[in-house]
Amino acid sequence: MPAFELHCHTTRYSECSVMSPSALVRQARKIGLDGVCITEHDVAWSDDELAELRREADVGPLTVLSAQEARTHTDSGELEGDFLVDFPVEGPVDAAHAPVAELLDNLVAAGEETAGR
Repeated sequence: MPAFELHCHTTRYSECSVMSPSALVRQARKIGLDGVCITEHDVAWSDDELAELRREADVGPLTVLSAQEARTHTDSGELEGDFLVDFPVEGPVDAAHAPVAELLDNLVAAGEETAGR
């Protein structure tokens, strides 16, 4: 069975991380993972950024994907939670710090737009 890390951050876009993108993929290869999904806070890596990382870090057979961690808040500003957005849409899903209902509406719209291509 393939082994993937599905939720990891890097110093490129997430302040909570201490690992550079190239260090992340090197470590993933070193420990024998088949793939990683870079899941930054409120940012999804572009296809160009992922291609550049794959080239620069010489990832070999390692699969490198991108997702987004979107933090949602109620209308009054209370934290609702963090949601992982990991289906193919172009760019980040707009709804960072919005209510979860708005995030879900934006995900549906982004999915419909992607499916229509």
